[in-house]
Amino acid sequence: MLRQGVRLSSAIARRATSIDVDALGVATITLDNGKVNMMDRVLMPELIDGVKQCAKDGVKGFIVQSHKPNIFCAGLDIKQLHDKPRDEMEDFWRLLQDSWFTLYNLDQPMVAAVNGAAIAGGCLIACTADRRLMLRNTKGKIGYSAPMLGMVTPTFVMSTFQSIVGNREAELALGTARLYNAEEAHKAGLIDILADNPEELHALARKEVEQMIKIPNQARAITKKLIRVIKPKLKTDSSCLVKIINKVRPDEVYNLAAQSHVQVSFDLAEYTADVDGTGTLRLLDAIRTCGLEKSVRFYQASTSEIVQEVPQSETTPFYPRSPYACAKVYSYWITVNYRESYGIFAVNGILFNHESPRRGYAFVTRKVTRGVAKISLGLQKYISLGNLDSTRDWGHAKDYVEGMWLMLQAEKPTDFVLATGKTISVRTMVEEAFRNINVEIHWKGCGLEEEGIDAETGETRVRVDPKFFRPAEVDALLGDPTKAKKLLGWEAKTSFKDLIKEMVEHDIQMMKENPNA
Repeated sequence: MLRQGVRLSSAIARRATSIDVDALGVATITLDNGKVNMMDRVLMPELIDGVKQCAKDGVKGFIVQSHKPNIFCAGLDIKQLHDKPRDEMEDFWRLLQDSWFTLYNLDQPMVAAVNGAAIAGGCLIACTADRRLMLRNTKGKIGYSAPMLGMVTPTFVMSTFQSIVGNREAELALGTARLYNAEEAHKAGLIDILADNPEELHALARKEVEQMIKIPNQARAITKKLIRVIKPKLKTDSSCLVKIINKVRPDEVYNLAAQSHVQVSFDLAEYTADVDGTGTLRLLDAIRTCGLEKSVRFYQASTSEIVQEVPQSETTPFYPRSPYACAKVYSYWITVNYRESYGIFAVNGILFNHESPRRGYAFVTRKVTRGVAKISLGLQKYISLGNLDSTRDWGHAKDYVEGMWLMLQAEKPTDFVLATGKTISVRTMVEEAFRNINVEIHWKGCGLEEEGIDAETGETRVRVDPKFFRPAEVDALLGDPTKAKKLLGWEAKTSFKDLIKEMVEHDIQMMKENPNA
């Protein structure tokens, strides 16, 4: 056990952090790395080593604070990424990921006492804490601002924000890539409690940890494991999958886990292949390992991106045009293989674009409806888009989820296409979205010079930006849901107009409640 009231000693000589343990077993981690507590190759290994050592030696809770006045942690050291060989860059991101998940997976409660600027990587550290406190009058701001610097954020960071923060508004706030002062951060859910001075900040942090320590260890550990371990490891950790499947003994498994953004898959091709392709294999193998292949019914979320011909049915030849689609082709065939080889009731759902107000901001439908909402409230002038002539078969996610469930209720396992049977261009979708705020869009110019103009005011509301074009584009997607209608009695119920109307109205209300969303 750690001795009380002394600094932690460990295998790493400490230059960037210090750790003090008090009589109650609370470890206070103090960041002290250069002028701005930069997250670099010095601070991160010390942080990992110190936290692991504390947990091993029985520490009951953690407080993370800073030795620097008005600075909590100013984020990543970009110099360590600039003009470096690929293997060094990979090592840096891997080190960041280890630091992230070490804090992320702690069983013990952790409180972040944010006394000032918590930018990018500093925001990541703060957001792994169970409770976040911040000085009210600090000039420092908090936020995940890396995208503002032109940095491509690793997917593991963005995909775990929601489960870490545990607050929908805070997730939205992080997604804006802007920085928030203490009051704004408190309103947005990034910060839980505001303090008036450093002494009160530490006293409140101490009080919060003590309150959480009173929760029985087993209850706290189980809760945190459910929230913080199972979700991120479902995609990549085989042993974790086996443990979960064996413990839960499910009747039905729906594998919706994926890096599902097509454009991002070109930048993160290897990660996409691991999660979207091999991840499916790991899950199927976990079912077999647990001896449940004869009792579990398994749904695999395939995608319309794997085919090219129009219209596309269950028998249309595959022709993937992105790393995302290539990974999904593998997951499709490994699902078929396990069905035929081991008798698992396993089906592929080839779902065409299914949208809702919960759609991620990077997807074109949500980008448009959020943009229209902001324009209607005077918060944005125009929307930048890529290929306006791409056509997609858009339906409502709630209809498609019902179809997924119906597939697993069928008498025999087989694969299905779910679609509306109608294809609509991005251009038409934009026009429909603007009609919901009484704006008619007229188009002028062509190619990269084309613009969408407000017919009444003459203002430019849509512009074409070449950075949103994909290296290889699927020009048209149109599904044939005949088989699903015949065998499952399924068909899409929500019209395209009603779908877009719901999304625009939702985003307008969201922006009214939180203009920074």
